[in-house]
Amino acid sequence: VPEDQLGKVVERLPQVFGYALESMGGKLELLLSVGVPEDQLGQVVEKFPHVLGSYTTENMKCKLDFLRSVGVPEDQLGKVVERLPQVFGYALESMGGKLELLLSVGVPEDQ
Repeated sequence: VPEDQLGKVVERLPQVFGYALESMGGKLELLLSVGVPEDQLGQVVEKFPHVLGSYTTENMKCKLDFLRSVGVPEDQLGKVVERLPQVFGYALESMGGKLELLLSVGVPEDQ
């Protein structure tokens, strides 16, 4: 996280001081493994600080698996997460409904 943005992260998620470093590191490694560029990790955390602690790595993997199951190519997962890290905050049960809504209003499946 850029130093000048650190205050925003702490303001939005003061619990970050209580998170285990190993847990946060594992989540950052997961983000890197799906293609989020290292120089963008700070922006992802700034957009959605909860990615550091509110969700287990297994929960995050389930969300990534869902994205794969609906056709998001492996090489695009990082871009999806970079643009919308809030996807980790969505309930799996509602993710399918959100996808159906997008398709029903004409968003092409390949986007």
